[in-house]
Amino acid sequence: FLMSQDIALETWQSHFSYQKVNHLAKGENKIFIASENGFFYYDLQDKSVNIISKVDGLSDVNISSLSYAEDQSCLVIGYSSGIVDIIVDGNIHTINDLKETDLVEDKAIRDIACRNGNAYLATSLGIIVISLDKLEIIENYRSIGLNGNDLSIHELYISKDSLYAITTQGIQVGPLKENLLD
Repeated sequence: FLMSQDIALETWQSHFSYQKVNHLAKGENKIFIASENGFFYYDLQDKSVNIISKVDGLSDVNISSLSYAEDQSCLVIGYSSGIVDIIVDGNIHTINDLKETDLVEDKAIRDIACRNGNAYLATSLGIIVISLDKLEIIENYRSIGLNGNDLSIHELYISKDSLYAITTQGIQVGPLKENLLD
């Protein structure tokens, strides 16, 4: 007994479970959802569920964080490998710099906070700043601990014009309008 399927020849489709949700972000009338096995979004206007995977252009699997930058209308996705994807107007831009470094073994993007055209990434290498206009790393705040020691950052939060970082040495706070190394 044969059954026919509507799958075109020489194409790929993903068939994963998307039930274990790890991260959520909201923007542009969409709720973006990272699950254990993939990434999808729910469109609040047409009520559709849309899956995006490596087949569609994502750079990796194992999403470790995500954030939507309202001021830039873009989604920033961080992976446990250190890769960052930035989705702007349906185009995926990839930043591999952290993945390719030999400075640390743990390259996971632990958290992402966006403000004023920048994405701030919490990593074991400190806070990495990406310009969402230039789509490149513009700063790394690594030695912000006591006596200028390097700090591993676990989580970030932005309130007004200050960046709060949960680190291995407690909470660090710095104004976004100034050099965080000072």
